[in-house]
Amino acid sequence: MTVKAYNIDYDTDGDVKLYRSLPKELIFSQFESIEDIEDNLADAISDKTGFCIFSYRYEIIKTDFLGNELHCGDEVAFFQIGYRGFMKGTIQSMSTQKAKIVHEKTNTGKTESIQFYNQIIKIQK
Repeated sequence: MTVKAYNIDYDTDGDVKLYRSLPKELIFSQFESIEDIEDNLADAISDKTGFCIFSYRYEIIKTDFLGNELHCGDEVAFFQIGYRGFMKGTIQSMSTQKAKIVHEKTNTGKTESIQFYNQIIKIQK
């Protein structure tokens, strides 16, 4: 999972100039689960910057199979099991790990599919 840590509050022993020079936002790609993020993100921030932190916020950046950032409304391609090929569709909604995609009717009559992000490829315009 790709994670953006932001609003990072560092412990710089009151050194305002040093505090202002530190990044307020960092991107990490090494996490496997939400539990992994919650257990290890603070250490990853400290390891990268060399400073302890008081607090931070984070968001999971949803990316496709190739690492492209995904958003609602994006055109994507995905492999639909049973359809025997790739399909194109538009992301309608997104959860932590999956996207709901609206597409042309399949041979079973479905017009929506739920796909994991790593099973989707964003169509670049």
